[in-house]
Amino acid sequence: MKVILVRHGETQNSVDKRSTGRSDIELTENGIMQAHETGKLLKNEPVDKIYSSSLHRAIQTAEIIKSEIQFT
Repeated sequence: MKVILVRHGETQNSVDKRSTGRSDIELTENGIMQAHETGKLLKNEPVDKIYSSSLHRAIQTAEIIKSEIQFT
């Protein structure tokens, strides 16, 4: 079994160098692009499942990656 860990894309708090914690903020345009690029990098990896935290930025990242890959 292979596990691939991916952190969510950039948020405005990341840009501002502020801790976000459990604040539920969205990705920046750059964060959205990062998620798409990550999905493209994982396109040829066999993926059975995607898990995400319940925070919007993590779900948004996971959904974008999911749109770029093929499930096995």
